[in-house]
Amino acid sequence: MKVKKILTANVDFSYNYHWNKIADHIGKYDKKWHTRKLFGKVYKLFIIGKKYDVIVFNYDVRLAFLCALFLRIFCFKKNAIKIVFITLLIDVSIFNKKSFLHFIFYYIFVRLQHKIIVHTKEEITIYRKTFKIIPKNKFIYIPYFYYQDNSIITTNRNKKKYILCAGNHRDIGTFVNAMSYLKNYNGVVIAGEGDRLIWENNNEVNIDFFFNLSYKKYKQYIADAMALVVPINNTKLKRSLGIIATFQAVSLDIPVIAADTFHLQDYFSKNDINYYKSEDSTCLADTINQVVKNYKASKNKVRVAKIKLYQYYTIDNFITALTHVC
Repeated sequence: MKVKKILTANVDFSYNYHWNKIADHIGKYDKKWHTRKLFGKVYKLFIIGKKYDVIVFNYDVRLAFLCALFLRIFCFKKNAIKIVFITLLIDVSIFNKKSFLHFIFYYIFVRLQHKIIVHTKEEITIYRKTFKIIPKNKFIYIPYFYYQDNSIITTNRNKKKYILCAGNHRDIGTFVNAMSYLKNYNGVVIAGEGDRLIWENNNEVNIDFFFNLSYKKYKQYIADAMALVVPINNTKLKRSLGIIATFQAVSLDIPVIAADTFHLQDYFSKNDINYYKSEDSTCLADTINQVVKNYKASKNKVRVAKIKLYQYYTIDNFITALTHVC
């Protein structure tokens, strides 16, 4: 069987031996790739990409859209080059509430991509319904992977006694309300720029708020926490899944408390991490209290999740699945 020639654009898995044997990164041909503007990248991809069977994109929706459009319009073999786009697209809760052009852009975008890789099974149903996609194999679920790098984390430190809510697009309100019932515990919220307007001047006595922390500090806060809370609003399907923060906590034996939405349930069961009823601050407070009061059992529980993390959610497994799709 003929081996497909694969080009990766804005994601580079060349550090993986198996991927490196079958795929090239565009930086191999264009030394200025990372400094080019959008249309400069599109031009280079159009020139170089015509030599390949498959082009893989990650995150950059505009680049993938324009490249797919140019290749469809100007290449004589309309179906010769396949476009595979990895990761979640948008916050579907606001998809129909923005401008008409915004709607049209994404409506066309999903049709230009041959395959779109998502990281939860539920997204397949959500996106097919949202974008009115009939083919069942347009969206494909591939579990995300954990890239182990704890070298930047300080060791031999005294644990700080706080409960951490980390990441953008979280249901911070439910976490704050839960912590108001737990005055004996301290909380830390690490949020994004979009959360600053609402929470920067919050006067909660037992919660510290931080915004746009560096990756190093972000990981250190996870490492020093008693537990990580991943609060997600069940009625607003956010772009952020909480997978990366959860993987990081599990790798460090930090107990995880997550909303019972779909976002993490493909990865860990209730035997691995702790779930609470989404948007229920009382339930979250009770779950936090149970985790802390029974901390030895909570640590044993997360160690079960850690075994699963290292067994299933690896770069090799991810590459194998992605190669099959390509």
